[in-house]
Amino acid sequence: MKIPCTHSVTALILAANLAMLAACSEANPAKFVPRIQKEAQDYLVALNAGDEPVVAGRSPAKFLKLINGEVGQYLSRRNNGIRQSGFVIMSAAAGTPGTPQRAGGLLVSFVPVVTQMRYDDGGDFRKMRVFGPTALKLSNYLAALSHDRGRTWKFFEAEDESITAVLSDVKGKILIPSPLADATPY
Repeated sequence: MKIPCTHSVTALILAANLAMLAACSEANPAKFVPRIQKEAQDYLVALNAGDEPVVAGRSPAKFLKLINGEVGQYLSRRNNGIRQSGFVIMSAAAGTPGTPQRAGGLLVSFVPVVTQMRYDDGGDFRKMRVFGPTALKLSNYLAALSHDRGRTWKFFEAEDESITAVLSDVKGKILIPSPLADATPY
């Protein structure tokens, strides 16, 4: 019987420990939650500011395909739509993400977002809002995706159309929050 040298035994033990650590990190997707929340907040700031390079770099390829790669037009439509309705975003905050769900080689988490908006008449009393709310709280979600076991995360606004386009491969394998969006006066 041949006895392995101590270097081989040490290498085997080290390899086993590394494999065990990798399995533990794979078994605990909740460890990504603080990082997802911070990165989601950064993405949200860029989204509301219309920061095209940041949004383009932090969005998944399937979302970019959905908007035909026209990030600037997407941001203009989104942000101008809010302004044209007479509202101004006062604050937007990413809440605590859900524990990432596994679907094949993909990790998916949904980050609750609360956006507070107020009606802005621009100082023109003729535009003063008589009917309807003067302040809204919009609750919706960002979807966070990782294709590399949590090393990097990509984000997009979770709406019916975008979820169908981006998560079509895993839609039946993950839990999607419902409702995706809700607006309430405050």
